[in-house]
Amino acid sequence: MVVDPNIATSDIETVKQELNVEEVAQMEITHVLKPKEKKRKIAKIVDFFITTDSVVAKATFVTDIPPLYVELDWGDGKKDIVDYRFPHNFQHLSGGDSLPPGTYEFYHRYDVSYIVNPYDTESVMPEPKEHVVYLKVSDSDGGIDFRTERINIVPKYRVQFYRLYIGLKSGCDPFYESGNEFSIVQTVDGESINEWNWNPSNNFFFSKPTFALEGSQMTREFEIIDPYAFPYIGVRFKFTEDDTFFDDYGDIYYSILLFHKTDEEYFRGRKEGTADGDCEIMYAVDYEVNLLVPLPSNPNVIFTKE
Repeated sequence: MVVDPNIATSDIETVKQELNVEEVAQMEITHVLKPKEKKRKIAKIVDFFITTDSVVAKATFVTDIPPLYVELDWGDGKKDIVDYRFPHNFQHLSGGDSLPPGTYEFYHRYDVSYIVNPYDTESVMPEPKEHVVYLKVSDSDGGIDFRTERINIVPKYRVQFYRLYIGLKSGCDPFYESGNEFSIVQTVDGESINEWNWNPSNNFFFSKPTFALEGSQMTREFEIIDPYAFPYIGVRFKFTEDDTFFDDYGDIYYSILLFHKTDEEYFRGRKEGTADGDCEIMYAVDYEVNLLVPLPSNPNVIFTKE
């Protein structure tokens, strides 16, 4: 005989009285246990965005619960992975340097894409390139969430011209005058930047430029949005030699286009020659071109766990 376990104790006593002891001993009382319903929590991506600076991308995303596995495919054949089963591959921050709970940051440096310079087939030009970034997270129960973002990598370069050195190859004034009186104006993109007075000897000359124009160095940064737009930095120096009746003039202009012979990220060179105009003014200036790669000091994956 099977008795419903939900009946009251007084009802069982009544049953005992109605049945003999032997029947009660043989009676089987059954309790039915129902399984608990498991509430499954899937790790979801609640925020995902990417910022770029030159050839570096920073991906930031937030999950509602800690995932077991994170995979970020940068779209150039390279991936970053966070696997909690192998935590030695990434950096877990804590304390004052931590990110908000559940937040992850990934940094990635892309290679520069180049095209052949159609105006000089021995040189190349950097160009922007689009990538599709794919983010996937999964949890211990096998739940998966993913996002995609399109980004445009725009190379940025810093062009540095150092101090300009100048010198006279021959006198600009008549031989009986001991010196020359020059005023020099530096302009960049038509804007006046610096001015100097220069009084070199009219009787003693060097074989190369030796006088440094203090403060004549120049730095500019360029984003290569369009490789055919001729990105360059150009600097001009205008010389006026003051005379009683007729002034003499000279003009130095130098520039560097971001076309180069190889796909190196850094290169340097020198511009030198003689100024255009009435006086033989020698000049020389060194320059450097650097690809900007603004990675943090520790570019590993950084995150905090809830």
